[in-house]
Amino acid sequence: MKFRAGKRPKKMPTVNLVPMMTAMLAILAFFVVLSTSLTTSERTDVQLAPTSSQEGPSTNANAPTTPPLSVWLDRNGQAYLDRNPIATAALDAAIQAYLQRSPEGTVTLDADPQLPYEQVLVWLERLKPVAGDRITLAIAEPAP
Repeated sequence: MKFRAGKRPKKMPTVNLVPMMTAMLAILAFFVVLSTSLTTSERTDVQLAPTSSQEGPSTNANAPTTPPLSVWLDRNGQAYLDRNPIATAALDAAIQAYLQRSPEGTVTLDADPQLPYEQVLVWLERLKPVAGDRITLAIAEPAP
């Protein structure tokens, strides 16, 4: 065996980083595309009532408008009709009588700000079979 003493190879081994960087960028692009396609946003379609400027000129300007039937809930969840406490069965009967008298009328549910929102939702769900699509939730403007 003959060794070459003192002679070193002329070429230094090289490390080529280009293929590694290409593979890393491809993997990164894959995860970016995957993460953007997996995130979905849930939407709830809410149809707001048109404002007076959106409705345009009214054709029945002289037609009488029926005032809404106002149901108010205090902070304890007690219902009031025309500022008088009312039982739930009597409230159902009053709403049905109002809607028979006024086919275009609406029932407005107004709640005390101290009443938990969950109880307001319970009342909305409870009145939905009685008032149908003519029940609305009154929302007060925040104080400036």
